[in-house]
Amino acid sequence: MLFKKQKADKRTQNFKEMGNQQLIDINKKLELANSKSMEFCNKAGLKFVSFKFSYNVPLSRYCFGRDKALLNPESICKFTDKELAAIVGHEVGHAYVHFEGEVFPYSRKREYLADAFSAKMTGGPLAMISVLEKRKKVMKEVGQDIGKLERFLHRIFSFLVHPTEKNRIRNLEKIWQPKPAKEGIA
Repeated sequence: MLFKKQKADKRTQNFKEMGNQQLIDINKKLELANSKSMEFCNKAGLKFVSFKFSYNVPLSRYCFGRDKALLNPESICKFTDKELAAIVGHEVGHAYVHFEGEVFPYSRKREYLADAFSAKMTGGPLAMISVLEKRKKVMKEVGQDIGKLERFLHRIFSFLVHPTEKNRIRNLEKIWQPKPAKEGIA
């Protein structure tokens, strides 16, 4: 219990230390996330997935069955608007895969499908690839340090569910390679 209180106190202190411009930037990112979510949900025929801020997630997380997703405000500010759109696309992709009837809520296949959905919604894989390349660095910068037990459990869960960033990037590159033109067709 003390660990959670210390984390909460640190987050509250970080929030209080932010200047007005940082708070404005964070709110703009949240507005952009919800705007992109509305756009992507409309394209896919989904119920709107609402984005809210939470310090309890490292970067982002879709909440299955709740039509909402969470973003870490400190992490999100480290990404460009195009990268944020890719993150939103990925989380909305989880809702889409869930809507399409995928049985397992957490699986590697789901992660690949959510990445592909993001690439489709943002017009290509480059922004999602950039997010995957920057993710660990950003989490370190914003102090996403968790205790040993939590870190151990997170690694096991992530290993079982999330493919490595390298494999996710490889998969995005593979599915988005330009197809060679057929002979005689210009």
